[in-house]
Amino acid sequence: MLLHPLRSGEARGSWIERDEKCIAMARTAAENSFSAMVIGVGTHPSYRRQGLATGWMA
Repeated sequence: MLLHPLRSGEARGSWIERDEKCIAMARTAAENSFSAMVIGVGTHPSYRRQGLATGWMA
């Protein structure tokens, strides 16, 4: 269910890796040339308060 929007192109996801592990991620949907709807942002508890999600959103 989570992979279908990514595979179909309806959504896009990106992530930050350290030591081959995902430590932060975000997903968007309903993108056009002017905007996108952010549908999920997450950071592993061990890496919070480092500005990772803030940097991705910027």
